[in-house]
Amino acid sequence: VVISGLASIASDLLAAGGVQTRDLTLADRDGAPRDLRITVTPRQVGQGQVDGAIWIGQDLTHHRLANEALRLSERRLSLATEAAGLGVWDWDLAPNTMVYSEQAKSICGFPAGQPVSYEMVRGITHPDDYPRTSAMAQRAIDPVLREKIPYEYRIIRTDGAVRWVLAHGEAIFEDSPDGPVATRYVGTIQDITDRVLAAERRQFLINELNHRVKNTLAT
Repeated sequence: VVISGLASIASDLLAAGGVQTRDLTLADRDGAPRDLRITVTPRQVGQGQVDGAIWIGQDLTHHRLANEALRLSERRLSLATEAAGLGVWDWDLAPNTMVYSEQAKSICGFPAGQPVSYEMVRGITHPDDYPRTSAMAQRAIDPVLREKIPYEYRIIRTDGAVRWVLAHGEAIFEDSPDGPVATRYVGTIQDITDRVLAAERRQFLINELNHRVKNTLAT
C-alpha cells in the first residue's frame, strides 16, 4: 500500500532519537484511511554516528475493521435480545464465575452494573426447582449427552417476587488428554410468568367448564 507522508514521519521519529513507535492514520493512494504502526530504529555506523534508519510499518487497518464489525454484531445481538425480552448468561465452569447481561440481571432482580456470582444464581433458584435445574445443567455439560433441552423453573427475586423463567443453554467443549471437557455453559433466560399464569387460568376455566357440564348432564 502506498502511503503519502511516510518519509517525513520517519524523519521526525528519527530526530527524536532512539527507537520510536507511533500509531497513526493516513490515507493510501486511493484516499482510504489506513491505520499504521510505524517503528523507526536509527542505524549507527560508529560511536554516536547515525547514517540512516530502519523503519517497520505495520498495517493495523484489519484490526480496526474487525473490532468495528464485532461491536456492530454485539450491538445487533443486544438489540435483538432486548426486543425479545431475553437475558444472556455465560457460566465459566473452571473458575465457577458468571457473566450476566443487564437484561438478565433485571429479570433476576440483581443490581444493575454489579457482578453476578454462582452463589447469587443458586440463591434465587426456587428450592423445589433447584434439583431439576442442577440436573439439567449437568446433563448439558456431560460430553456424552450434551443436552440442549430448554427448561422452565421458578426464581425468587431479591425483592421477594416469585417469577417463572425459561432457560436455553448450551455447553462449549474443548479437547483435553482425557477427551472433550465442558469449559463454559452459555444461554438465555426469559421471564415467562405471564404466560404460565395465563395457562393456569385457562386450565382452571376448562376444569370449571367440565365440572359444570358434568353437573348439567347429570341433572
